[in-house]
Parts: sequence; structure tokens; C-alpha cells
Amino acid sequence: MEPLRPYFLTAAAIFLGFSFWKLYLKKFDCNCREDIKTRKIARGLFWVGTAAFIVSVSFQTLLILLYQ
Repeated sequence: MEPLRPYFLTAAAIFLGFSFWKLYLKKFDCNCREDIKTRKIARGLFWVGTAAFIVSVSFQTLLILLYQ
């Protein structure tokens, strides 16, 4: 899987960028209470996924630092 790692990380970065655009930059049609609640949940999940992405990007470096 190591040779495919750059492709997976690139795809994940593209998906995170699209999600950021969709959640924060695009204007929403409805401002009803259910839509606001759904957006808050989606934004929370987005930041959890972003944190997981950052950990996965730096995981190899962290292991090298731990085992030196």
C-alpha cells in the first residue's frame, strides 16, 4: 500500500477541500432549524475527518521520531 499512499492522500485532500467549500463557502438555500442542526453536525464530522487526515499524514514521521 505504500506506493499508493501519495494518491490516497491527494484524493483525501481533494475531498476535504470539496467538503470545506460545501460546508463553509457555498450559500445554503434554506435557513430552517433542521438545516442549521444538520450543518453543525456535518461541520463537526468534517473537523474530525480533518484531524484524522492530519494524523495519517504525519503518522509515518511520528513513528520515525519515536523509534530513534
